[in-house]
Amino acid sequence: MKLRLEQRGFRVNSRFDSSTDCAARSYGQVRAFFRRQPCAGLSRASFEVRDRRGNLVLVAVAWVEMPHSAAAREFHELVDRHGTGNVTELSREQGRTGTCGSPASTTRHAGTGRPS
Repeated sequence: MKLRLEQRGFRVNSRFDSSTDCAARSYGQVRAFFRRQPCAGLSRASFEVRDRRGNLVLVAVAWVEMPHSAAAREFHELVDRHGTGNVTELSREQGRTGTCGSPASTTRHAGTGRPS
């Protein structure tokens, strides 16, 4: 995908991170949840795509692996409720070069807590 975008004149920067400390990389009630129920793994990615005029699109992705399906369902229910917190976007921890609007909502697979 990156190659196809670059062939069309877009600049693409990507960053990746992984951890098993979800509590340290989250906020709000989600952080409190991870302190009670640690995750088995966390992988995050951010993609910045710029066009020739400098317009920026930022895509943030987080994959959370829970130790069992009951914890995944509980995480899913919590994180999908507005105002309960979330996993911190990688771009917010490492900084980014531009600004854009608010993040879009996501859909997660109920069995794993992962985006679907």
